[in-house]
Amino acid sequence: MALTYDEKIMCVKIWKGFSGEDTRPEQWNDQAAQLLAELVGEVRKCSASMHLVPQPPGRPTITWLLKHAARMLKDYLLGGCGTFEACKVFGYSKYRTLIKGALGA
Repeated sequence: MALTYDEKIMCVKIWKGFSGEDTRPEQWNDQAAQLLAELVGEVRKCSASMHLVPQPPGRPTITWLLKHAARMLKDYLLGGCGTFEACKVFGYSKYRTLIKGALGA
C-alpha cells in the first residue's frame, strides 16, 4: 500500500509530536508508517494501563492533586485515556532508531 500525500503529512505531524523533529512528507514510506503505527499503538496500550500504577499511600497532597487528578479528570471528560509522558518517552526510545532507519535519516 502506497501512502497518500495526506497520510504522509499526518505521519510528519505525529512524528513531530513524539520526537520534536521535522521530516519531509516524501521521506515517509510504508515501512516507516507501519513502525509509527506500532509506536502509537504501544503508547496507547501503555497509557491505558497506567491506572494499575499504585497511588500514593495515605491522604493525597495538593501537589499530587495538581499533577495527577487534574489529568485524570481531563481524560475522563474527554472520554478516553490520555497519553502519559512516561509511555511516550519509552515508546519513542524503543522505536526512534527503527523509524529513522526506515526514513533514511
